[in-house]
Amino acid sequence: MLLRTGRPAGPLRTAPLPTVETRSPGADVLDYLRAARTTGGPVLDLGAGTGRFAVPLARQGFDVDAVDRDPARLARLGTWASTLPDSHPGRVTTIRADLADLTLHRRYGLVMMAGGLILELPEAVRPVLLRKIAAHLTRSGVLALDWIAPDQPGAIATLPGDLRACGLRSLRRDRRPLGGGRSSVFLVCGRRD
Repeated sequence: MLLRTGRPAGPLRTAPLPTVETRSPGADVLDYLRAARTTGGPVLDLGAGTGRFAVPLARQGFDVDAVDRDPARLARLGTWASTLPDSHPGRVTTIRADLADLTLHRRYGLVMMAGGLILELPEAVRPVLLRKIAAHLTRSGVLALDWIAPDQPGAIATLPGDLRACGLRSLRRDRRPLGGGRSSVFLVCGRRD
């Protein structure tokens, strides 16, 4: 496992760290696993946190570059990922970086932005990051992302911003009712070319 450090990421969030070892896969984990199986990897997990997606994907044999700006979360991810046997085909590489300054060095079959991360990014950062992602997808690679949207007309049900201007196009959008007037939106995008 490799921990690369970037420039300081600014103020860190102080939310409590979840216990990652006891979680069972949810529907969102399975959505991302299906996307990875379709494209074959490697996988770039943006906003990876403690590894809720990265470690299960590595357990399924995928190489995962897990990016987060919080060193404590990356340390937890690294500890969990180190439980994979040395002979296991999937690997997790942790990368400390702020998404506003992310530099990518290889192409990916799957780039993922889970848990509404796209909506947390400043509006000025979104198109820049989406262009970088589009430029670093393999020919059949995809960007997959999810967020929670209210069940009402006009609610955000597609990717914020202009996909076309960022070199991406929508391939599939699934909406899963969660109850309480909310739905989970899962969007898969490919390169426009």
